[in-house]
Amino acid sequence: MISFDLIIRDNHIYIAAEIAHQKTILLVDTGTNYNVLHKSLVKKLPKGSFVFKNFAPNLNMEKGLVRGITLSGLKCTDMYFLLQERPFHYGEGIMGSYSFENRSISIDYKLKKLKFFTKSILIDGVRIKFVDGIPFVELIVMGRKGYFEIDTGASFDLMLWGTSDKDLRGKTVMHGKMNSGIISLNFVYFGNISIFIGEKKIEKANILATSYKIMECKKINVIGSIGNGLLSRYGVVLDYISGWMRLGTA
Repeated sequence: MISFDLIIRDNHIYIAAEIAHQKTILLVDTGTNYNVLHKSLVKKLPKGSFVFKNFAPNLNMEKGLVRGITLSGLKCTDMYFLLQERPFHYGEGIMGSYSFENRSISIDYKLKKLKFFTKSILIDGVRIKFVDGIPFVELIVMGRKGYFEIDTGASFDLMLWGTSDKDLRGKTVMHGKMNSGIISLNFVYFGNISIFIGEKKIEKANILATSYKIMECKKINVIGSIGNGLLSRYGVVLDYISGWMRLGTA
């Protein structure tokens, strides 16, 4: 097990990294399978430390292999990153679920610790489904059953996607902007909702509902996402090896 210090800012979690002797900050985001770096950081790296591999046309981004990565004192193997021109809210990149494959992680928001395990540490809990490396858990929220993305890159409690116009009509509408900075959406806010994650009852959860279907997935019925607002109450353990999760810490 290896433990890393977390930086918590605006209900997002970050980790310190050093890439080819350039110190930087990366967002820890289980809601994306990609690792991402800002182009301005890559331009500072010594020649040969970033090797371009190909272009990701569906994302309109370049992809390459980064050499010489240190995460909070731990030397890592080479990692693939996409390049982004749009600035981040904080830091210069994203560590996505691609980095957690074949590992288990424990996120302790109170102690500000991220623990990496190279073996499976859970034998029960709540079953996770992985789609393109991203973890999902099945829940029933406000009478709707479906899969929710476990998204440590989001600051809210829960977001419910594809809510019908009938459910939204007449409610107080807030104008919100997604954390990515790309999509502007209208939300309806539902407060003090009780839900279950496994056998654990979550009281007073706050839900943002939108009619927009943020993610289309043919493999499972994805209807929302769980963010740090809820996860930070308990901490979370995600076992990418065994496919289990639980609220709490390891």
